[in-house]
Amino acid sequence: MVKKLLLCMSVAALAGCAAGRPSVRLSDLQTDIHVRDQRHLKMDFPKIQMALFEHQRVCGSAPTFAVDSNDPSRATITLKMRPGAGWGHTVLVDLTFLSDLTVKATTYSYYAGVDKQVAQIFAAIAHPKVCPKP
Repeated sequence: MVKKLLLCMSVAALAGCAAGRPSVRLSDLQTDIHVRDQRHLKMDFPKIQMALFEHQRVCGSAPTFAVDSNDPSRATITLKMRPGAGWGHTVLVDLTFLSDLTVKATTYSYYAGVDKQVAQIFAAIAHPKVCPKP
């Protein structure tokens, strides 16, 4: 009886630890340690958005573009590793529209090894009618 009680308490404690693990927040992701790529794009937000719309139309899916409602000179592109993924499993591109009419793009990922996904995002913008190979 005592062994069963100890076993149940151990299982409950382990389950509580796993459930209590905090998820990755956006502020956790947007740090220097998680920068995976930086570049300048010679296009504005409407051209980027139109390229992603075209990619969605042709290929059936595309990264998600969103302008910051508080600052129209900032936007984001997100690519989730799976449907419903949190920030820990999302590639985030912060976009800033600059005075020289280019866009600074800083890419973040909580985990390393996302070169393929980063390339996929920028390929969708540069070549919206070319679909990634499965």
